[in-house]
Amino acid sequence: MTLATFSVVVLGDSFPVQSIKTSDFRFRHRDLKETMRVPVALQAENAFVTMQVLPERFEVGVKTADHLEKQIEGVSDMLHVFLDYAGRRTITAIGHNAQWVIENSADRKTQIAQMFTNQGSIENLLEATPTATDLMVQFAQGSATMCQLNVITTQAGDASLHFNFHYDLTTAGMVIETAIESLRDNLTIAQTIGARAAALIAGVVA
Repeated sequence: MTLATFSVVVLGDSFPVQSIKTSDFRFRHRDLKETMRVPVALQAENAFVTMQVLPERFEVGVKTADHLEKQIEGVSDMLHVFLDYAGRRTITAIGHNAQWVIENSADRKTQIAQMFTNQGSIENLLEATPTATDLMVQFAQGSATMCQLNVITTQAGDASLHFNFHYDLTTAGMVIETAIESLRDNLTIAQTIGARAAALIAGVVA
């Protein structure tokens, strides 16, 4: 099981899209190149990261997760640059997303779907055997307001696990720093759950 990508999403109100200078953002000591700029949207990237700015959404996405410590630090730096533009009071929520790929599972997705569901109940309901299943589970762990795991087997290619750790900054006691600084912890939580899932899957489809 491999961590493929991760991203951080910032939600808020009236982000100043047009006043943002792409040259203020760097990732792993490299500049970003604008790929689109219109009055209500800005997109930029380099070889390692993508950035998108909309009036109510800012997102930094790591293209390939490899050197996690450096990448987490780089994402955090970009978030702080954006906060200088947007102002902390405009931020309503921050989300951490991570995608884990279950390697060599393209031909085993039926078994994986069966492992995560009550196959008998579903077959009785449908009077048919499902070939793939997407499953969404909410849970509580760490400092996030809500955690969510999506087990995806309906997409082309390998099955994957998609994690989301959501921080509602309108909740009493929740602060931006907690949401930003928890990225490392949340990736560790995702890694632990991913390793458990890989072990379960290996036992079922062996």
